[in-house]
Amino acid sequence: MYKQLYSILAGIFFIFAGFLFMLRNILPLHCGHLLFAIAGVELIVMHIFTKKTFPLVLGSFLAYGGILRCFDTGYELQAALISATIFFAPTVIFLFLYFKDHKRAQLTWLFLFFFLGVDVIILRFLDISAVSALFLCMGSALVLDYIAGMTYSRTTGLQFGVALIILGALKLLDLSIYFNILLPAALIWLGILFFIKAIKG
Repeated sequence: MYKQLYSILAGIFFIFAGFLFMLRNILPLHCGHLLFAIAGVELIVMHIFTKKTFPLVLGSFLAYGGILRCFDTGYELQAALISATIFFAPTVIFLFLYFKDHKRAQLTWLFLFFFLGVDVIILRFLDISAVSALFLCMGSALVLDYIAGMTYSRTTGLQFGVALIILGALKLLDLSIYFNILLPAALIWLGILFFIKAIKG
C-alpha cells in the first residue's frame, strides 16, 4: 500500500512540475517555491497515511516556507514570517499530532510555538521591550492552553500564564519598580507550586 502511495504522490509531483515548467513565464508565482509547497503538502499527506513523524516534520517546513515565498506580502511582513518559520512550522507539526493522538502535551507545545512565532513578528514591527513581548506571548499561550485543554483542576499553568501577562504589561508600561518586585515573587511562587505538586503526587 505504501509503495502505491509513494508512486501516486511522486506522479502528482512530477506532473505539477511539468505543467509549472511550461507555464513558468505566465504564472505570477515563483514556480520553484510552489514546488516546495507541493512537496511539503504531499509529505504531510504521507504522514496522514503512514503515521510516520519525519514526513510531517519535513513537510511542515517545506509547505510553510514554500507557500510563504510564493506570495509577495511585502518585504517586511515576508521577512518577519520567514524569521518565525522556526516556530510556526513546529506549530503545524503539533497541530497534526494533536488531532491524531489527542495528547495534552502536544496542545501545550502547539500554543507555545505559535506564540513564540507571534513574538518574533511583534518585535519586527513594534518598538517594545523583547522581555515584555515574550512574557505577554508566553502568558497568553499558557492561559489559552489551560482554556483549550479543559483541565480545570490543574491551575499551575493558568497561574503562571496570568503572572507572565501581568509582568509583561508592567514591563511594557515601564513600571520597573513593580516589575523588579513581582518577577522574583512570581518565580518563588512558581517554585512553591512545584513543591506542592510534588508532595501531592
